[in-house]
Amino acid sequence: MSRKADTIHTSDEETVPDNSGDEAGKSKVIGGEGGKDANGQKEVAPELLKTKRPRHNKPFTEDLLMGVTGLPRVYNEFPIASSKYQHTRGSEAAYLKRLITLYKEWSFQLHPGLSFEDVAMKCEILGSKTKVRMYMQQMRENERDRYIVSRLLHLCYAN
Repeated sequence: MSRKADTIHTSDEETVPDNSGDEAGKSKVIGGEGGKDANGQKEVAPELLKTKRPRHNKPFTEDLLMGVTGLPRVYNEFPIASSKYQHTRGSEAAYLKRLITLYKEWSFQLHPGLSFEDVAMKCEILGSKTKVRMYMQQMRENERDRYIVSRLLHLCYAN
């Protein structure tokens, strides 16, 4: 008996093993126009229900927020993206719209299972945790040191 004869072909072109004991060589079409039960609902083979895999989204944790795609990405990429946009008087609304768009894209790439508002709320909640606060403090110190060095270099070479 061939392997093809032991499968069920659905209208969505899924192949499911046929363990129902029907005659060999027959294929079942599940769904379609004629496959309805007494209640008018589509008949679905139990094998199809077993093959669905549950989606497990990764949890939104401090480690995700402090990971490469989290806060460091915002710190490193947002100034570059915003510097490409001209800051002229009267274009503040357009600049703010661009900034919010960047945050929305970042939040989707960070955790596709949550909306932007949910990611913002989770960031606010996780921001009060000691691990995240210490990480943010370290980022602020690094930025302050970078600024001081750039100002000192500017002063040294200005004279």
